[in-house]
Amino acid sequence: DSFYILDVKNHGFSLSAISLLYLVYVFVSSVSAVPFGRLADRIGRKSVIGSAYALLAITNILFILSGTAESLVLAFAAYGLHYGAYKGNIKTFVADLSPKNLRASFLGGFEMIVGLFFFPASILAGVLWQGVNPNAAFYFSILMSLIALAMIPLIVESKKDI
Repeated sequence: DSFYILDVKNHGFSLSAISLLYLVYVFVSSVSAVPFGRLADRIGRKSVIGSAYALLAITNILFILSGTAESLVLAFAAYGLHYGAYKGNIKTFVADLSPKNLRASFLGGFEMIVGLFFFPASILAGVLWQGVNPNAAFYFSILMSLIALAMIPLIVESKKDI
């Protein structure tokens, strides 16, 4: 979130404009979460989570190409779609893959791992932002999104209820 907000600030938008763009993200993510959840129930979580990673790559491409208010609204809406598709479904997917009696522990472990990786990834993105240029952080995010998308088929789902 913070690099998207920094990008908007770098384009010279006011704090109130930044707040409105962030509201676009929050609104889109809120209204899309249930439809993405229903879709995941129909076609499977892996497919929707894969779509979420693709949407994140698209979001970063839109930020690289953005500069006008209209393009930034589109970029924040795409980010909202990513979040709506990702957040609830990834947690449910982790729960689905967890032993029934350890689901809360597995979810806690998942969140811990995400948090631990988020820290060095944010440092690297900051180094790219300041040391190369802001778009380098977005290119890094695109790369990581595409790697995550490519790895989804490698996840083995057990059909038995543990």
